[in-house]
Order: sequence, then structure tokens, then C-alpha cells
Amino acid sequence: MESDVRSLSFTSSSATVTPRSRLQAIYYVHAASADLTFSNGSGGGTTLLELTSPSAIGTETVYVPGRGLLFGGGIHVTSSSTTNIPSVTLFYEG
Repeated sequence: MESDVRSLSFTSSSATVTPRSRLQAIYYVHAASADLTFSNGSGGGTTLLELTSPSAIGTETVYVPGRGLLFGGGIHVTSSSTTNIPSVTLFYEG
């Protein structure tokens, strides 16, 4: 049985979604090149996805194919620069 898709928006350098979740999509605003790192459970967990934003000002929407990317211990996302990526919204099922 599938659960409803939820969202989480944040403007800090990291955020965590618990418990077990499937990442469906990511929307973010960028001002310059920076990285988003998605780890399983915590910042020290296995990295399951890394995104690098373009160097120009803009927005990006990333859709994860299929049923999404499974994070068994929850989703932990870290931004390498809140100046260059000031806003992130995650869409997840869990």
C-alpha cells in the first residue's frame, strides 16, 4: 500500500526526513554552483544521490524515475552553500 506524497521545504544547510522514505522529486533555487548531497539516515550515512547546481541563477526540478529513490534510514540532505542554494523543497513518500 502506498502512502501519500509529502513535502519538506528548508533554507538551512541540512534537513532530515524520518523514517524510511522514497524521494520522488526535488525543487531548488540556485544563485551559483553548489552541491546537494542526499544520504541514507544521517550525514554520515551512505550517499545515494549528489546534485550540482548550474552556475547561473535559476531553479531546477529533478524527478526521480520509477517509485523513487529508497532511503531505508530516512533522507538526510546537505547543501554545500546556503548562499548558492538558498531554498530546497523535497517531495517524498513515507
